[in-house]
Amino acid sequence: MAKKVEVFTAGTWLCKDAMRKVRAVAFPSVRIVEYNILNLEEDDLGMRKCVEYGVTSVPTIVVDGKIADFCSRGPITEGALRRVQVDRPG
Repeated sequence: MAKKVEVFTAGTWLCKDAMRKVRAVAFPSVRIVEYNILNLEEDDLGMRKCVEYGVTSVPTIVVDGKIADFCSRGPITEGALRRVQVDRPG
């Protein structure tokens, strides 16, 4: 079965650059799917995939159903913000 690469984007130059790189590097038989999160509705396949994979930022690259290690950032949480002391004055 051919490898599948899903790229979650939002039209930024970073997202466009990520898509360019994926297309440049991918083997010809690799299936590449782009989901622009700005155009997704709740019932869209792309939105369901976004939730299923836990996409929290763009660009995010998913290879065969798993977020690429270099794209793993995790959600922004209150605890994470406190760890970088956003809750304290300058």
